[in-house]
Amino acid sequence: MRSLLLLLAALTLHAQQDASIRNVLQRYDHWRFCMVDVHRVYWDEGMVATMNKALKPKKPFTKAYVLTTRSDSTTKPTIIAVLTQGTIEDTMRMRHDLIPPAAIYLPNELRKAAWPEGDVAKNVLDFLQHEVEYRHLEDVSFELQDLRDFGMPWNYKPDVPYPADSVGIVTDPLRALTTIDHRILRRMIVLSNVDRSTVARLSKKTKIKPPFVLLGLPPNKNATVPTVLFIEKDGVVTIVGG
Repeated sequence: MRSLLLLLAALTLHAQQDASIRNVLQRYDHWRFCMVDVHRVYWDEGMVATMNKALKPKKPFTKAYVLTTRSDSTTKPTIIAVLTQGTIEDTMRMRHDLIPPAAIYLPNELRKAAWPEGDVAKNVLDFLQHEVEYRHLEDVSFELQDLRDFGMPWNYKPDVPYPADSVGIVTDPLRALTTIDHRILRRMIVLSNVDRSTVARLSKKTKIKPPFVLLGLPPNKNATVPTVLFIEKDGVVTIVGG
């Protein structure tokens, strides 16, 4: 009886986490600033067609993005979800494809879907995990923070390792989706002269009680008007708008 109760509790907790992850993934302008990587599936190599065959969506998708936790020399990436889109135009911008995604597939769903080419992998999750680890997919993580809007060149990619601090690598999927990238923290500016009505509105929206510090992320290094807002309270930074 005890083991059954523990199993039910574990299943309930897992379902709650999946629901939370799905909710976050609907809000691209929030999770894109967090500790995750994104890999684009090559649509022109037949991989998307094979994924459609395996996942059997009601409407076939034309693009797929594999969202993972970050990795380093000692930590492998963990697949958080696969996000798909059915549009055919080649915008080369994730923002256009993922606001909102056409469908979200979590690991449990990917594990249940048998990979049609059985000699390659047993299921979609195993296949994509292999592709990510061996870098067979296009890493488009640099698009997440729209670095072109921050005065960075289009092909800018950080060439320094993540610092060995508390937010260097986040392995828990939900935490990775809600922990803000330390590089973003360095670009934030403190907003002054914020009126009371704004503070009240943000407090109501986030359930965070004043006093707190309101931070902004400028669109480029010379701008002072923020495009995304954050609240800092007791050392914790929360995204409140974008």
